[in-house]
Amino acid sequence: MKFYKVFMVGVLLILFPSFLCAQNTDSLIMKIDENTYKIDNIKIDIANREITFPAEFNMNRGIIETILVGPQGHLHETIIKTDALPAYIQTSLLLLGLECGQNMELGDYDTMPEGDSLLVYAIWNDTLGITHEERVERLVWNIPQKREMLKTHWIFLGSKIVNGQFMAGLDQNIMRTYHDPFTIIHSPLPTITDDTFYEANKNIVPEKGTKATIKIKALD
Repeated sequence: MKFYKVFMVGVLLILFPSFLCAQNTDSLIMKIDENTYKIDNIKIDIANREITFPAEFNMNRGIIETILVGPQGHLHETIIKTDALPAYIQTSLLLLGLECGQNMELGDYDTMPEGDSLLVYAIWNDTLGITHEERVERLVWNIPQKREMLKTHWIFLGSKIVNGQFMAGLDQNIMRTYHDPFTIIHSPLPTITDDTFYEANKNIVPEKGTKATIKIKALD
């Protein structure tokens, strides 16, 4: 619903009034050209229905529950971290015309996430200067089956506001492989009920500290 998207953007602006001002603008959303906008360090490409923002690889081995978090998130269990604020990311996805799923509840492990579909990519340069662009599923290793994570779309779940708190801003969870009703982007696979199912794929993931770009693309 268009009303819901506009409402959510409005709520985020009310809850985070400091978002309204950049150096020389009185608007959260800066227009670059007819099809391109920016919110802080997030580029919004309306024509291609995708957003991009800078990130950094956080770990390349070990059990994970999360693919992407903010800098104050659970870094011991996530592959990538970003300084892009969760509220900015959610607002940017809403501006692409996506709808939040919002169908999961805390403690309800029987409900699978449903909502608009996304593809998510990580882009980085290796030590030889070669550019890699990979679906994020390739960064994840399925421990029981000893293979890469099943190739899949991702669900734009959309985080919730609880008691005046934007929950993804509070816990910093942006993209999760494990059950979380408050994350912004969620795996649609039945493996979300097992927090020991995945680890970082050391065969693909570069060294900690490697700079990256995250691209999130809406599926038609």
